[in-house]
Amino acid sequence: MKRVYIAGPMKGLPLFNFPAFDAAEVFIEQQIGDIAVNPAQIDRDNGFDPTLLPEDYDWNIIPPSAGTREEIMRRDINALLTCRAIYMLPGWENSAGAKAELHLARWAGLEILHDPDARSPILGDNSTDCVKPKEFKDSNPKDSVGCTKPPLHCIPAHVLFEVGMGMFEGGWKYREANYRVIGVRASIYYDAAMRHLIAWWEGEDIDPASKIHHISKVMSCLAVLRDCQMQAENGSGVSYKDDRPPKSVVPMAKLETQFKAMLERLQTEHGDRKEPYTEIGQK
Repeated sequence: MKRVYIAGPMKGLPLFNFPAFDAAEVFIEQQIGDIAVNPAQIDRDNGFDPTLLPEDYDWNIIPPSAGTREEIMRRDINALLTCRAIYMLPGWENSAGAKAELHLARWAGLEILHDPDARSPILGDNSTDCVKPKEFKDSNPKDSVGCTKPPLHCIPAHVLFEVGMGMFEGGWKYREANYRVIGVRASIYYDAAMRHLIAWWEGEDIDPASKIHHISKVMSCLAVLRDCQMQAENGSGVSYKDDRPPKSVVPMAKLETQFKAMLERLQTEHGDRKEPYTEIGQK
């Protein structure tokens, strides 16, 4: 169960959009099962209630009862930084405050969520189907078509280079592109990826054999697995052996519900969770 900060437009909307924030709070807590941090409720807790303002009030003006701009920013930012996720409301892209909170959430590494009716914040503040550069010209057919292509520039180049090193090492040892001819068995690459991932999680960053980072080795394993899948799906005839166990009938949501119940019990019986020991904490 995590704390989720609600961000969206307020200024210029009736009742400063408090009803939308309150509805999101109900959704987050009753449907998702997390703890909502509602700026509208924070304002009420600080003595501001927009329902007490006249019906013809100009909603573009922040009344003195809401506090100064600096006070509002400070308490909202402090609240945001106590959370592990941010939930964007419809119209967030038109709000300077909501966009600032989104940027801060990204910087702090928070999970980015959004209302189903809101523009996706994943693609960027001014995006529609894609992010267009400032020099975009509708008259330029290359710009127009290129904007709809998979955005390879989103892949960090240095990570791509390291994965390439991992693929090159495998090709040297086992013959390059063998997976497109011989095929792969899913369990082999699952096991290899998990070994590298577990080694990294247990504190070993660099694979002793290849001298390449374990995370890049994981990506190399998954690249081979996914390529073989895609080749087989598109009729290449390559042998992709899907030897996963029979599909589980236990929904993951059921386990999440059980875990939430366990969290509530632990909170009741033992109070707040103790700060875990971590590699950073040990140092």
